[in-house]
Amino acid sequence: MFDYTKFTPKQTEKAEEESIEEFLASDPSEEFRSRGNSIQGNEMITLQRNNTTTGTSTPKGVQFLRPMHVTPEGVKAIIVKATADKPDNFGNPVVVDFSFNGGKYRKGFKLTSDNLASIVDIHGADESKWAKKPIMIAKSVDDDGGERLVFRK
Repeated sequence: MFDYTKFTPKQTEKAEEESIEEFLASDPSEEFRSRGNSIQGNEMITLQRNNTTTGTSTPKGVQFLRPMHVTPEGVKAIIVKATADKPDNFGNPVVVDFSFNGGKYRKGFKLTSDNLASIVDIHGADESKWAKKPIMIAKSVDDDGGERLVFRK
């Protein structure tokens, strides 16, 4: 007579198989998706596509100030205005408009920006008094060819 008990799973083996089957049937990524996320359950994110910008948009004819607009020697610019009440489209809380070489430019700064610190050192901490003040804007080039703006008196 053949002993089938050798080939039938024991109670602990059945429990292991059931837990493996439960694991495979579950969605393990759900655990990681909900970790650190305030959205619980099956709630979904609701987007407002027609109003996604939170800051001020750049007016027509005004360009974002980039190193390509200035020289390593620098250009003399005039600060047109500076605001710290509305962040720009990138979330930068301080926005400064410049005018030089017949063009209008805008640059947003984070509060931790070295360039913002340079402007504050030159013109003071009250951005409302920066309007119509001159400033030199240059670009520096690092060893790897990366360019960044530099503000000086």
